Amino acid sequence: MPAGGRRSMSRERSEFGEVIADDGRSARVRMRRGAQCAACSCAGICSPFGKEWMVVTARNPLRATAGQRVRITYRTEGEAKASAILYLIPVLALVLGAALGPLIVPVRNADAAAAGVGLLFLAVSFWLIRIYAARTYGRDPSYEPVISEVMAEPGDTVR
Repeated sequence: MPAGGRRSMSRERSEFGEVIADDGRSARVRMRRGAQCAACSCAGICSPFGKEWMVVTARNPLRATAGQRVRITYRTEGEAKASAILYLIPVLALVLGAALGPLIVPVRNADAAAAGVGLLFLAVSFWLIRIYAARTYGRDPSYEPVISEVMAEPGDTVR
């Protein structure tokens, strides 16, 4: 088991893309959306660059420069855990808030109290998920995308 006694459910994936900008330590890489993106229910909202392409910022230890094709490697969390965190917890918070709303907020309109407290609980659940993700994954550089290979251009020697 990994440190801390927790079992890791993460996987490593890689995608190919083209460096569009670099600053030495990191690079912005334009990548075609992969099969994982096509199956994801959030595929349309994770990137404002259309349905076919996305742009990610990746660590650049190989010093890739703009125009080069690269392989990006990154770790992902298991789909079941991610789905539970992103979908189940907010829905449960909304339902719990709606059930407790009329008990917490003593107003004449119980429906308004249920809706208001339900939405408040929903917003708080997203805020707590954001804090959890930042603490759990934000400090772990292994979850950061990294350029793991610079692809040889036709006519180039292998690097």
